[in-house]
Amino acid sequence: MAAGADAILERAEQRLNQGEYLSCIRLAEIVLSEKESERAMDLFARAHKALLDDENENFWLKGWLQHQLNTIETQY
Repeated sequence: MAAGADAILERAEQRLNQGEYLSCIRLAEIVLSEKESERAMDLFARAHKALLDDENENFWLKGWLQHQLNTIETQY
């Protein structure tokens, strides 16, 4: 999946840049389900941060996103 992972992560980066944060997260998760990847984790974290910054007043979603970011930071 090495060559495939690079293509998936390239697509994830494009989605992040287009503001499609959930698509970016899903693509990064595909790579992370197969192997550890610093680039995939970076994209995963950046997409979560962008969602947290963009999200309106949904208390529960903000809490979940913050929890995800805390988990990411403690793991990597």
